[in-house]
Amino acid sequence: MEIYKVGGKIFALDPASGVNCISVFRRRNFGMKSRIFFPVIMAILSLCWLGEVWAAKPPPIPRGVPQKSELKLYPPTWEKSKRKEPIQSGKLLYYDNSPGTLKGEIKLSRLRPNQLYALILQGKREHPSSRYLPQTLKGYRGEEKKYFEFKRVHTDKRGYLKTNFEVNLPAGVYDVKFFVRYGGDGSLVLYNDFFLFTVR
Repeated sequence: MEIYKVGGKIFALDPASGVNCISVFRRRNFGMKSRIFFPVIMAILSLCWLGEVWAAKPPPIPRGVPQKSELKLYPPTWEKSKRKEPIQSGKLLYYDNSPGTLKGEIKLSRLRPNQLYALILQGKREHPSSRYLPQTLKGYRGEEKKYFEFKRVHTDKRGYLKTNFEVNLPAGVYDVKFFVRYGGDGSLVLYNDFFLFTVR
């Protein structure tokens, strides 16, 4: 919704259709009329805005059909600041809403050549999906953290990697972190703290 003021009049223009939702009376008439009609004007503007939002909504996802999605992986901030090697990058292409599994493809670049890396789903303590992850470690404060190191992979001589994966998981809605850790010392190389997907 875009608001314009031209010649003492106020126009509420819908940019999608070019329709003037309402033309408000001249400023010199603002008084008792404005107090009477202002709630009506605001109601009409709200309806126009709701119509615009509804038109922009994506079509509903068909039930039972896996949807291809993408998750970008980033180096942690302390790795960016060192600048000792080219900044690593990664991308996860996966199928959301798959039956009994999380499956897809992972691409990693600019890592150490011919080295071992671990792919990990890290649970969030506040989210119930953590209980579905089979492995446990102790945090710095003694609390238990759930995770799943589901695959180990090797980079090629250029430090690149492209591989498929399939992880069997119980049905549910997951909100986890995705980690790529160096196999030598377990240091974090790439991650994304917001990995949401569904297993049906």
